[in-house]
Amino acid sequence: GEVFLLSSVGKYSCRYTGDVMVVCGPSGSGKSTLIKTVNGLEPFQQGEILVDDISVGSPTTNLPKLRARIGMVFQHFELFPHLSVCQNLTIAQLNYHLLK
Repeated sequence: GEVFLLSSVGKYSCRYTGDVMVVCGPSGSGKSTLIKTVNGLEPFQQGEILVDDISVGSPTTNLPKLRARIGMVFQHFELFPHLSVCQNLTIAQLNYHLLK
């Protein structure tokens, strides 16, 4: 049958530059799926996701450019063990801006 990974997700917003949103919940509740969906790494079938009023699901959205504005840390093995938490959080943004 059908499996709903994320359902009844409401509207949440960070309103100011530098705001941080934390997603927490029990194992298997969809935290990683939600974060991946906001970053355009997972497709979604219904609804709309906006980041700075830019639609994540729009075919015209420049996802790499949008992702450069979103901090995301994967779980466990995707982290660099030789870096601090702060370095793991900022490495993508710093390297992206150095390449420009």
